[in-house]
This record gives sequence, structure tokens and C-alpha cells, in this order.
Amino acid sequence: MVANESKFKRGLTIAFLLITSLLWLFPLLWAVFNSFRDYGYTLEHGYFSFGGFTFSNWQDAWAQGGFENSFINSAVITITAVLLTLALSTCMAFVLARYSFRFNVAMLIFFLAANLLPPQSLLVPVYRIFRAFPLPEWIAESGSLLDTYGGVILINVAFQTGFCTFVLSNYM
Repeated sequence: MVANESKFKRGLTIAFLLITSLLWLFPLLWAVFNSFRDYGYTLEHGYFSFGGFTFSNWQDAWAQGGFENSFINSAVITITAVLLTLALSTCMAFVLARYSFRFNVAMLIFFLAANLLPPQSLLVPVYRIFRAFPLPEWIAESGSLLDTYGGVILINVAFQTGFCTFVLSNYM
């Protein structure tokens, strides 16, 4: 009797989760479904009709939106920032986890406390530093870190290294 109640409760839980997931996913899936249809076809036949599938909407969005450049920028920044963050965080986490020294715990607390600082509070100081920090022209044509890959990568690495070090030190 107890086993049957347990199976029944589990079945109800699975049914509830399945229905909730479908209700949550339906608008998203419907939007993706309609993005493959021509606007004229949708006006003529309504939203709940099937047919009129085309890739022209996606081709137009890709061509007019300049996604190639945005995608390349995102890939360069993300890949470089993740690799640098992992390299720095792994080295620091290894030292903090394997060696005992005077400020070991204090450094971990500092890394954790730095994550509590909202990044928005640092926007103006970082902007001023980037604008005032001179760079040679062979690094950046503008002579500063503004509007460069290096500036965005530096910000990403700086904001993520503390958290990654804190997390990785627990696994070493």
C-alpha cells in the first residue's frame, strides 16, 4: 500500500512538472515556429495554421542585423576571457588550496567579498581609468582601452577571476 502511494505521488509530481514545463515552453516554441513563416502567409491564414515555412526571415535578420560582426566579436571576447580567467584562477586556487600561509583565508574572503560589490558601481571609475590609461598605437588606434577587445576582455577577466578562484579552491 505504501509503495503504491509512493508511485502515485511520484507520478503526480512527474505529471505536474511535465505540464508546467510544456506551459512554460509553449510560447517560446510558438515564437520559434512562427519565425520560420512568411508574414504575408500568417496574415492570410492566421497564427494557428501550418505551412508557409521559409528561411527568408532568418536570412533577412542575419543580413540586416549585422550578426556576423557581432558573433565574431562575442566569440573573440568570450573565448579569450574564459581562457585567461581559467588560467589565472586555476593557478591562484591551487596555491590557496595546497599551501598554508598567513593570509590564505583572508585572500579567499577578499575574493568572496569582491563578488558582493555590484559591477555598476565601478562603471565610472573603470571608464575614467580606461580613458586616461595611454596605450601605444600598435595596441589600440585610439590610444586608450576604450572600444578595444583588450578593454572588454580585461573587465571580464577582472570581474570573474575572484569568483572562479573561490570556487576552484574548493575542488583542489
